[in-house]
Order: sequence, then structure tokens, then C-alpha cells
Amino acid sequence: MGRSTSRGVQWGRTPAGVLVPVARFHDITDDSRTSFAAIGEKAADVVRIFERAAVSIPPNSGLGRVLAEARRYPAELLGTLLTCDLEALSIRACWINRIVDAILTIDGAPGARRVLLELVDGNLDRAGARRSKAQDTLWEVEVFALLQEAGLQPTFTDPPDIVVELGGAKIGIACKNLYSSANTRKALSRAVMQVESIFDLGIAAISTANLASAETLRAPSLEVAGDLARREVDAFRVAHERHFAAYLPRGRIGAAIVANMRIAEVESGAPKFSSVQEIWIWNDSGLAGDKLRILGEIGKRIEEHGP
Repeated sequence: MGRSTSRGVQWGRTPAGVLVPVARFHDITDDSRTSFAAIGEKAADVVRIFERAAVSIPPNSGLGRVLAEARRYPAELLGTLLTCDLEALSIRACWINRIVDAILTIDGAPGARRVLLELVDGNLDRAGARRSKAQDTLWEVEVFALLQEAGLQPTFTDPPDIVVELGGAKIGIACKNLYSSANTRKALSRAVMQVESIFDLGIAAISTANLASAETLRAPSLEVAGDLARREVDAFRVAHERHFAAYLPRGRIGAAIVANMRIAEVESGAPKFSSVQEIWIWNDSGLAGDKLRILGEIGKRIEEHGP
């Protein structure tokens, strides 16, 4: 499957300590038949990961249904679909491809068996956005993939979710998947409890993807879709800056990563459907020098080496 990546980065800081917004736009699928077939092949690789870990995938689980759907993407069938059916399939394929790509990054990772068990616990249907352990753990896996692709060496732990060691410091990362904007403060409070007394530094990694009112972003181009995703993150920042200000300045958590992952439908260019991800990083500018340097290094690596 072809994939292209472009980045737009703007550095800045707000009174609550916005360190850097990191914009990431990358193609997930295209209109070619081989792209759909490639998703099916990756789904088969995911099944093998579970088999090696001796974790069964119940056919009626959310992941079981997703993988079965992906493996039913025969290339010869696509040519018979109506345009509207192909578009619906493309949107669904973007979501499924994100799932399998994330899971493939944890193959052989220490502590991954616990994660695999949780990924079969509940639904993985983005359209419903019903809260489940599987949905929450998928976000944990996506954070793991982001850190790994940024050249860091994350490991799974419980609690919080992920640990990274850098510059002699052990950084605990608590992953929170929001289903309601009203729960932002509660999510931050829970993240603090998970990392405050255990690690040298703590990070709250928050996904806002489930807060979107529409399944897709409609835009004239991928760049505009990225701008729309960025505006959604900015609106979230404005609405909840006081909540971040309540925790970051006291150093209870050193930083917060906020990610908005959306499927974009563009009017011009190819592919017509893409995955757009926007990431912002808040940090406490009042931290001691070494801690601030370490958090800055994490942000820099995500910017330079992330997918």
C-alpha cells in the first residue's frame, strides 16, 4: 500500500504551557484494488501475532469482526461495487487499516499479552463510539506506535499504561480516550493519580477522536482537512485550558499529548479518503531544567521521526 507523509509544525506557547503543535497527515488507503488486498494481508499478520501470544480472538468480539471484515476484501470484488458502496468501503477501510497498523507495531513488545487480551474485550466500531476496554486499549496501542516510530523505546506497564526511559528519567504515560468533553478534568485527575508518585515525570496522552460529531471531515483538499482537524484540537484547548492549567504548573504531570485522529474525504486529489492525525503537546514550562529538556526531547522526536 502506498503511503505519503507531510508535516506542518508550528512552535508556540500559551499561558497554560502549550509547547508545540505537531501536525501529521498521512495517507491510509487509496483507490487501488491492491490497497484493499493489503489491508486483508495485514489483518492476517495480526491474527498470527495473537496466535504466537496464545491469545484467542473470539469471532463475535469487536476485533474478531474487524479482522474478518478486512480479510473479505478480495481485489476482484471491488470492480463490481457501485460508487457509493466503494466510498463507504473506503471510509471503513481507513478505520480498519489504522487498527491493524497500530497492532502490528506491538508484535513481541514486553507486556503486550495483557494488551492483546484487552483488545478483544468489547467493540472496536468507530461509528458507534461506544466505550469499551478494547477502544481504550487501542488508543494505548496507538500511543505506543507513535512513541516507537519517534525513535523512543516504550514498554507496556500497568499502571499507568506505557513507560519510556530517557535521559536517566522514567516517564509514565497514562492514556485516556475521551468519549465526552465533560470528562476531561476527570481524565486528567486519573492520569495524575497513576503517575504522580511512581515516576520521575508523567504524561497524559488524550484522544479526542470520539468527540467528533461527524464520522468524516469533508474538505476540498487534504491540507484543508488537516486545518479542520487542527481547529478541532484548538477548540478543545480553549475549552479546557483551565483544566490543564490546574495540573501542569504544579508539575503533577509534566506534559499532555492531545491527539485528534479523523478520516478525511477530499474533493480533489488522490486518495479521496485519508486518515488525518493532529497532535498537540502541552508541557509545564516551570519544570526544572533537566525535566523540561527531557520533555522537549520527546516533542522533538515526535516531530522529526513520527509517522
